[in-house]
Amino acid sequence: VANVQETPENNVANAQETLVNNVPPVPVQNASNGQEQAGANKSMNVDVAKILTEALGVTKSFLLNPFSAMKSAFAENNKQSQFVVGGISAFIMFVLFIIMFNNPLFSAFTMFKIAFGLILSYIFVKAVYSLGVFVFAKKQTKPISYLSVLGLCSLTTIFDMIIIFLAVIFSSLSIGLFSSICLAFMLVNNIISAVVIAYIAFEENFVKTYRVSLLLQLILICIVMLLLQAVANSILSSFFSGMPGGMNGLDMFGNIY
Repeated sequence: VANVQETPENNVANAQETLVNNVPPVPVQNASNGQEQAGANKSMNVDVAKILTEALGVTKSFLLNPFSAMKSAFAENNKQSQFVVGGISAFIMFVLFIIMFNNPLFSAFTMFKIAFGLILSYIFVKAVYSLGVFVFAKKQTKPISYLSVLGLCSLTTIFDMIIIFLAVIFSSLSIGLFSSICLAFMLVNNIISAVVIAYIAFEENFVKTYRVSLLLQLILICIVMLLLQAVANSILSSFFSGMPGGMNGLDMFGNIY
């Protein structure tokens, strides 16, 4: 066999070939991963839009026919739209409370604290009532969940939001009588709504609804009075702390009357 003489050109060519063969392959980006990520983002956006659309539909149904809307909402497995409605209503009510207590005598922090205390108390009362109905309805023929009752309470915040909005409008127009009527009507609305919620949860058993509603609302009245007393004390404390002499102004106020 003839020996082939190696030349510098052959050495260079062999080195280049070896280098090319030893280079690891560049990983090709999987295009499907990007498509799946884009699909997931699109699906997330569609879900949010769907929930908001359902929340708008539930609100419209509740305003047109509250009892039928509440019965349908109670039977629904997905409660997201109901809680979205309740969350939006609670936030709007919180803003309205801030506007309602917009007074030169109160600082911005005081107005925020009062509004936050009121909306927190409002949510707490709804949650406690839902828990009470759930406990008494656990032995129903068809088991119910706590979220089902809480979803109904979330829907009832729609009327409360509208009533408070009207009260703020009348208060801004210096029509205090109409504003007070709105707040009194809000109490009536909550009593009626509580009875309807119990009636639906207790499988439309009127006798059980009547008895349990009286008991639960008696408990709630006590809780509400305690919460209102705490809020009132906070308002008076904030008011008189800004007067000369601090809390001595409260003693002066008491001596006058």
